Amino acid sequence: MKAAILSIFLLLKLSTLLSQTDTTATEFEYGKLGIGVELGPCTGKFFNTGQAKEYIQDGWCYANVGLGVSYKKTHYIAQFGGISGSLLDSLYYDSRFKKGNNFGTMHLQLAVGYEVLNTKRINIIPYISAGGKVFNSKVDSTGATNYATGWSPVYAIGSAFDLKMHFPIREKNRFPGYEYYIQYLYIRLITGISPNYYKSPLDVSGTMYFVNLSIGTYVKPSKEKN
Repeated sequence: MKAAILSIFLLLKLSTLLSQTDTTATEFEYGKLGIGVELGPCTGKFFNTGQAKEYIQDGWCYANVGLGVSYKKTHYIAQFGGISGSLLDSLYYDSRFKKGNNFGTMHLQLAVGYEVLNTKRINIIPYISAGGKVFNSKVDSTGATNYATGWSPVYAIGSAFDLKMHFPIREKNRFPGYEYYIQYLYIRLITGISPNYYKSPLDVSGTMYFVNLSIGTYVKPSKEKN
């Protein structure tokens, strides 16, 4: 919770330093390129289906950090995050994955999405992602007798829903060569599914569903509409 509050404060502070007040009166035409960052540390939930539901407890800690670039309506986002929960039963995969242990994952994925809706206040971006993940098991939160698997493939499909607040960038902070430069702060709701998330290497079948609430900031060259 402290990490989430700190992340929100830092992004708000960055927007204040770079920008003027929000305006709804001015309409802008976006350029082709953009870059953004989002933070959602332990601000989500995950739950499981199938065999995984018998072994892994659903949890309230789904974490996500993303760094993205966009070209026109296509978004490319490097996602780093994971889940944190506990084991309801011991896994056959390894005796160190014991019932009652803390259980979690870390993943690194590349997501590719496409804007199906982009308005002054709302973005909707369906996406697919793929990368690698690591599972870990430990006796308690101190990390005693910590054990981790090697990397294994992971993939997911989902959608990002953004609520945006625009900040026209101050003249002194504008990128040379662009008449206007737009930044917006956004609250992003990410929902998705990762089929057979635990199959490799734990040999536990079932789908992992997740939802995460992130806050982010985005900048993009633009010009005022005539």
